[in-house]
Amino acid sequence: MRGCREFRSRGTVVIPSSAETGRSVYQLGVAVSDTKQAQDVIAGIFCPDPHHAGPCPVPWWSMTMAGRSVDFVFYATDDQAREILAEVSIQGFGEARLFKSTDEHGEPIDGSDVIEQFHREHGLPKD
Repeated sequence: MRGCREFRSRGTVVIPSSAETGRSVYQLGVAVSDTKQAQDVIAGIFCPDPHHAGPCPVPWWSMTMAGRSVDFVFYATDDQAREILAEVSIQGFGEARLFKSTDEHGEPIDGSDVIEQFHREHGLPKD
C-alpha cells in the first residue's frame, strides 16, 4: 500500500511540512486483529486529506505482516514521529511500536522509497 491520496480522511492530526534537515526513516508496527481497518485508520492519520494538493507532509507506505500486524515506514522529523505515534496509540489497536533507522532486530529500515518520494515531491536532488 502506498502513501497519500489512497484513503478518506479519518485522522485528526495536522502534520506540517518541514525542511528535510532532521528527518529520519521510521517504522511503526501495530499489532491488530483487523489489518484492513488498521491500515485505513492509520493511513488517515498520515494523510488526513487524501485529495490535497502538493506533496505529502510525511511520505509513507504500509504493509501487512502475516495478518497480525501492520507496519508503516515513513520519513519524518522526530516531532512528527512522536505526533503520529501518539495519535495511533489512542485509536484502540494493540501495542504500537516505533523504531528509528533500525527495526526491532537491529537491521536498517529500508526507507529508500519514502526518501525518494520526499525528494521528488519537494524538488530536491537525490543524494
